[in-house]
Amino acid sequence: EKKYLRLTAEIQKPHVKLNRYKLNLGKTFAGLRYNVDRKHESSIVLVNYGNHEAQFQWEEKVIPDKIEATFQPARGVIPPKSQMVINFNISFYCGGKFKELFVCNVADLEGPLGFLLETEVHGLTVSYHPGDSPPISIAEQMSS
Repeated sequence: EKKYLRLTAEIQKPHVKLNRYKLNLGKTFAGLRYNVDRKHESSIVLVNYGNHEAQFQWEEKVIPDKIEATFQPARGVIPPKSQMVINFNISFYCGGKFKELFVCNVADLEGPLGFLLETEVHGLTVSYHPGDSPPISIAEQMSS
């Protein structure tokens, strides 16, 4: 005689994800600090779908004369079946198109998590108006 047994199981390994894998800040300006937090429409959220807490650590970046990026919290533990909003702060120090990958390492996860940041950073623009002639941009003069 055959008997059947119904079983339900959950996999007991880390299952942590980010809510986004791309962050586009659009037009930004050198010399300003940008904060992406829970109030920002593109907030960054770590989600732990697993049954165990997960330790994480963001790789913060400081590239002299280019960017400075920090996370809050930069490291910590995310409880099981929960999510955590990550505050991301970044300052740009030069202009141009910008693409940078930011990585979060999670203990016992097969690979790191991360997101690609894209923005167009505008640097300082100076113009002057000599007398009655129309304004002349320094950038225009330098390219002539």
